[in-house]
Amino acid sequence: MHVFKRLRRFFLPYIAWGLGSVLAMACLTAAGLVRPWLLEQLIDRVIRERRFAELPYWTAAVLVVALVRGVFNFLRQYLGHVFGQNATFDLRNALYDKLQYLHFKYYDNAYTGDLMSRVTADVEAFRMFLSFGWVHLMDMLFMTLFSLVLMLSMSVRLTVVTLLVMPFLLVVVLRFERQVRPAFTRVREALAGLSTAAQENLNGMRTVKSFAREPFEVEKFAAHNREYLEANLATTGLWARYFPAIELLSNLALIVLLAYGGLLVLQSELSLGELVAFNSLIWYWIVPMREIGYRINELTQAIASGERLLEVLEHPVAVQSPPNPVRLPAMKGHVRFEGVWFQYDSPQPGTGEVSPHPALADITIDAPPGSVIGIIGATGSGKSTLVSLIPRFYDVT
Repeated sequence: MHVFKRLRRFFLPYIAWGLGSVLAMACLTAAGLVRPWLLEQLIDRVIRERRFAELPYWTAAVLVVALVRGVFNFLRQYLGHVFGQNATFDLRNALYDKLQYLHFKYYDNAYTGDLMSRVTADVEAFRMFLSFGWVHLMDMLFMTLFSLVLMLSMSVRLTVVTLLVMPFLLVVVLRFERQVRPAFTRVREALAGLSTAAQENLNGMRTVKSFAREPFEVEKFAAHNREYLEANLATTGLWARYFPAIELLSNLALIVLLAYGGLLVLQSELSLGELVAFNSLIWYWIVPMREIGYRINELTQAIASGERLLEVLEHPVAVQSPPNPVRLPAMKGHVRFEGVWFQYDSPQPGTGEVSPHPALADITIDAPPGSVIGIIGATGSGKSTLVSLIPRFYDVT
């Protein structure tokens, strides 16, 4: 949770909207729990006791509950959107501001596709959690607690027997989540590689055509596309393997409920209306158990995206301006390099380790005002580096 603590300056100013969304969600859940009670009354009071004259009133009550839920659902979504959008509005501005002032050394080792992914996909993943993810986590808590109170008030024994299945369902869901989380990460990484390959190709299309490299580029893109396909197929395999087990355990809970609950009805320890209401309430446990993996995945995705955003926001600026800079006199344009050496820190593919890459070695140049000097060399020989040192795009040591 340290990620949210470090990013709190973006969402704390709007936290009132977020808390309002949580409150609306709690009211929405509470209003939803009225429906099982209404079903119980319709069966036990209206149908079994044949009080059909009351049917319009109970029907109107169902309609009122639906309208109330609609209002709270609107408030939940609207307030959540306002919270997330305002927070990420400030976050995007801060990211773009930071990118404007990062030094050239940072961009030497950064990929445009990766930076675009951080500013768009990672910001959006963080926004989705602020707008909905954490509200859904709170809703899971509300659903289970509120429904548990109602179920215990109807039948303690039926509640205990029915919920015995839930730990097994929770174990399967959490095991699925542990496997599907890295699978989704591989899908995102493969998609990032695919996007980067396409962007680099389109940006360098003149070079590709100049050197007739079309077949090579097609093969390179196909390799990234194959990696993306395999990552998606692996994720699909996990869904196909675990979802039937989740469905089986969910239905097993219903079977236990109907079997034992039906026995209690026959023994007159539970009314038919209470059994029907209980059947509705148990879904307030089954649904959170099924979705806990998704919600945890949303949380981990938001944390991972937040860490990637912090890598940019907290990256130190290499070229620091002094607090009291010296005012330069009128410049005559005399440029002199004396024994200049320069090297880049290049990351090694696959390992992430940084190794020095020499660009200039013992360069001495004296260019008086009005002189013209030609710098000639092959690609990568340091021509651009030499010129970049003049406006201090790279700091000297």
